[in-house]
Amino acid sequence: MKVPLLSIELPLLSFYLATPAVFVTLHFYVLVQLRLMADKVSAFVAAVEKESGGNPTTRALALKQLDSFAGAQLLALRHLGKWSPPVQIMVWATFAVFPVLLLLFIQLQFLPYHSVAVTWWHRANLLIDLALLWLLWSSGGSRFGRWQAFPALIAGALVTSIVVLFSVVLATVPDESADGLAERLPGSVQSCRSEESKAPLSSLWQRLWASITKVEGAQRTQTVNCGVETQSLFVAARKALFDGPIDDTTQRETSLFSRRLILPDENFVPEDEKTVSELRRTRVLRGRDLRYAVLDRANLRKADFTGARMEGVSLVGAQLREANLKNVRLRGASLDDAEAQDASFELADLRGAFLTRANLQSASFVCAQLRGAWLLAAQLQGASMQSASLQGANLSYSKLQGAVLQDAELQGANLEGAELQGISFVNAQLQGAVLQDAKMKGASLQNAQVWRTTVDRASARGWSNEVDLNDLGFAQEPPEDGNPCAPESFKGPQDGRAVTWEYWTNLWMSDVPEGKALNRMDAITHLKVLTAKISPLEEKTQRANWPKKPAALGSRRAATILATLACDGSSGPHVARGIIAQLLIGLAEPGRFLDSQGAGFASRLANTTACAGSRQLSESDRRSLAQIATGRPF
Repeated sequence: MKVPLLSIELPLLSFYLATPAVFVTLHFYVLVQLRLMADKVSAFVAAVEKESGGNPTTRALALKQLDSFAGAQLLALRHLGKWSPPVQIMVWATFAVFPVLLLLFIQLQFLPYHSVAVTWWHRANLLIDLALLWLLWSSGGSRFGRWQAFPALIAGALVTSIVVLFSVVLATVPDESADGLAERLPGSVQSCRSEESKAPLSSLWQRLWASITKVEGAQRTQTVNCGVETQSLFVAARKALFDGPIDDTTQRETSLFSRRLILPDENFVPEDEKTVSELRRTRVLRGRDLRYAVLDRANLRKADFTGARMEGVSLVGAQLREANLKNVRLRGASLDDAEAQDASFELADLRGAFLTRANLQSASFVCAQLRGAWLLAAQLQGASMQSASLQGANLSYSKLQGAVLQDAELQGANLEGAELQGISFVNAQLQGAVLQDAKMKGASLQNAQVWRTTVDRASARGWSNEVDLNDLGFAQEPPEDGNPCAPESFKGPQDGRAVTWEYWTNLWMSDVPEGKALNRMDAITHLKVLTAKISPLEEKTQRANWPKKPAALGSRRAATILATLACDGSSGPHVARGIIAQLLIGLAEPGRFLDSQGAGFASRLANTTACAGSRQLSESDRRSLAQIATGRPF
């Protein structure tokens, strides 16, 4: 970006650092010059008065020699006791009002980038400029309208206070230290919890007016019925000014200002498909603060978001194929209908996130936190979700063929109607999960924990020859420790307390945001089955839905089923990749292991003419397939 007046090209950050400082310096110079000029004009007018002897004609001729500069003219008129509103307005607007507004504008323009340090730099420049105005402008005696009148002094102090309050209390970066000042200031207003007005400023004014006039009757009844809440006046003002809802038509915020990036339908990658395919990364956004940004339908293929803060971000319908979102904080984010095939969400925080109908084939969610996430009807064929935390997640009617959920935590997860053919639940924690109407052919539940897991009796009884149920566990004891990938605070009590299901369910849901679809409440509802008190007879009935003697699926039968699923081809290479990943893990640690049948499985996938699902396998996939064919563990 180019700095005004200096014509110097600077990066965005440098521009927003340099511009306010340059402007305040120039403003300081102008104010000092005006102050010096005021002394000269005062002396000039006094000399004219003395020489003219009070003769208006002589005085008028002498004053014509004065420069036509508005500041000089205003000073001369004031000394003569005359009043010129146009000149007065022009001088005040040019030298006092517009400079302050410009500095506020600079702060507001940079606010969506969420840099606390730069925002405080902008505030410091604004405060310095206000101090200069009080020091050099208002103290100029009769030169510039000396603020001797008490009402004028009060008005000036009031305007200054409003500007400072707006800059420090309202125009804040989310969650910065100044963000909490609004809650501590006096004043409150009542509003509906479910209210989301398309005209937030008008709505705020109506609520303020109702509070002032003490509206009763129908309006008061309506407020009570909608769930009234008392909100700090300044918090409500900030929400109305900066945090309005997004208009569905214009895709812009309905509030006057914004403190988040709004870039829907933006193309961040080269348009040339060949160029994109050759690039390892199209955009590097590592560690950026993109909280609450609106990037709906944006093209971010192969973008690198490693370690970025993206809580509450909206990526509805966004192109995220092969994007790197490792260790990204996406709590409460919206990724509905997103295209994120082959994307990496390893170690990402997706608690309470929305991924309804998202295309996530072959995506990696290894060690990701997905508690209370909403993955309804998501496409997850071949996805790697090893050691992921999915407590209370909604995966109903999702497609998870060939997915890897080994060691995953799925307590209270909803998998109703999901397509789970060929999935690996090896060592998974499925206590209280819902598997009703799920398609399980070729799935492995080896050593999985299924206490109080809901299944169809008719379906489960037929799993003996289709599902690996080796070492299936029905123990009702809660886990002693949490997921090894989870933060320390989620690894069991450290103070010697007994581990209970109540402890775990409360801990899992403690920081899941409710969100627009009430993810947290839905998750809590499904997790209640783990803490509910039921009779021994009911426990026995639930156990009876499972085969009486759960057994392993023979390696020959398993190889046949898995090869058929991998070669289907309706989901491209994703199912084949997922199954290959499962078998590769089984060579290194307890898991799926085809033993001598691995050669037959690999041979069938190697025939790309007959096996459509293996035609797009990478060289790395084929090397893994060769390793599986040997049947030798690592």
